[in-house]
Amino acid sequence: MNLPLHRRSLSAIVAASIVVLSPAAIAMTYDDFGDLFKNAVNGLGGDRPPTTQFPDVPMNQALQSGATQYSSFGAITDSEVNAMNHLRFPQSFHAMRRRFGAPAYTQGNSEWFERSNGQFIVVNYDGDRAVSMEARN
Repeated sequence: MNLPLHRRSLSAIVAASIVVLSPAAIAMTYDDFGDLFKNAVNGLGGDRPPTTQFPDVPMNQALQSGATQYSSFGAITDSEVNAMNHLRFPQSFHAMRRRFGAPAYTQGNSEWFERSNGQFIVVNYDGDRAVSMEARN
C-alpha cells in the first residue's frame, strides 16, 4: 500500500485501538454498560430536577370518554358534517367509510370524527349499520 506517512500512522493507530478495545468491549456486561452510562449522565447533572416546566395538556373529550385513537386522518369538514346531517339512517359501515373516511377515535360501537374547531361528530353503530350521529363538544 502506497499511503503517505501520516495516513499510515492513522491507520496503525485505528487498527491498534480496535485490537486493544475489542476484548474490553466484548467482556463488558450489560450492567457495566448501564453503570458507565449512569455515571456519565450523573456527571452531566442527571440528579438535578428538570428546570423546564411543561404545561398540563387537557385531554380531549374523546379520550376522556375512554375512546382509543384510530387514525390521524379522522378530521371531518363542515361540508361533510352538513352531508352527514342529511343522511337517512341506518347506513352501512362501508358506505360511511367510503363517504367520510376513517374516524379519529373509536369506542365500542361508536366512531368519533374530529372537527376543525375541536368538537366531535360521533357516529353510533348497531353491528355493521350506522344508526345515528350526534355532535359533542
